[in-house]
Amino acid sequence: MNNVNANALTYTSSDYKISFTAGAGSYTPLTLEEVKYNVKKESEFLHVVGSDYPVALKGNAVTYEGNFIIQAGELEEYIKRITPKVDFITDIIDGVIAITAYNNSFSKTFNHVIFDSHDGGTKAKDKDSKITVNWKALSVK
Repeated sequence: MNNVNANALTYTSSDYKISFTAGAGSYTPLTLEEVKYNVKKESEFLHVVGSDYPVALKGNAVTYEGNFIIQAGELEEYIKRITPKVDFITDIIDGVIAITAYNNSFSKTFNHVIFDSHDGGTKAKDKDSKITVNWKALSVK
């Protein structure tokens, strides 16, 4: 058995910090429950006329998208401070989302972000209210 310490390569949820910029100023949420991001590359099989089997697989467009879940009160307080005034985070165009490991071994900054849905609500006897925000980005570095 190999005695390799992989602690530096294993991230727990407490190893990450996230911030986003929407309108004026950057913001680091305190109550995020979940953060997700994904990168998709469209692909296409190429066929020769008369063949059932592909001869190549080519990649096309790349998309960046994700979501986060945050306490409703925290997001609403931030929205009140955005200049110019907006009702929902979906009114923001050209935001930035940065996801970083606290030890600085991992960092992704999604640029030109559009927050494309702001889903909130509550039900009887809930202890808290959460909002799910879905987003798409034009680039990442």
